[in-house]
Amino acid sequence: MGEDTPVSALVLPILVGPILEKLERKDLSAAQTLKSAVSKVENTHPGFLYDLVMGLVKQADLSVNMAESLLKLQGSVPDCEGKH
Repeated sequence: MGEDTPVSALVLPILVGPILEKLERKDLSAAQTLKSAVSKVENTHPGFLYDLVMGLVKQADLSVNMAESLLKLQGSVPDCEGKH
């Protein structure tokens, strides 16, 4: 399951992390539960979130260069290291 690559390792802190932080402002309990579950599955199955995101991209029939997109987003995410 999943790609265990530097790109797949960036999905949680750069793409999913900011979404979970926004959710925290609306429902702290739900956000914490989701963060815990997402972290556990990603630790157990590295690349799971990458596969999930790429599956959604494919389902939407989009063409996305994930590496390029994550690198662009990385510049807009404050302190993307070590938060998740």
